[in-house]
Amino acid sequence: MTDETKERLATIAAPYNREIRLDDVRFSSGMRLMRIVIREGHRITQFDIDPATACSWGKVLQRWGEESSGASGEGVSGLAANDQSTTAPDNDEQ
Repeated sequence: MTDETKERLATIAAPYNREIRLDDVRFSSGMRLMRIVIREGHRITQFDIDPATACSWGKVLQRWGEESSGASGEGVSGLAANDQSTTAPDNDEQ
């Protein structure tokens, strides 16, 4: 396993008892990625994306959220927490 440090950017409660975690992951090589972990009951999906992908994805999410909620802010009510603490790499997350 590679040496990495993680900083939790956000934990978001999603519909149907799902949870989305966003972490800033920095590797000993200097590479920096955003780790997205989606928990659905016992199932965990994890993937890392680069800054360019994060920007593209974020723009699409922002546009869709604003259009779907009528830009009234209703679309952001699913934010459960914004945990700014620094966490060590967890061995239980895949």
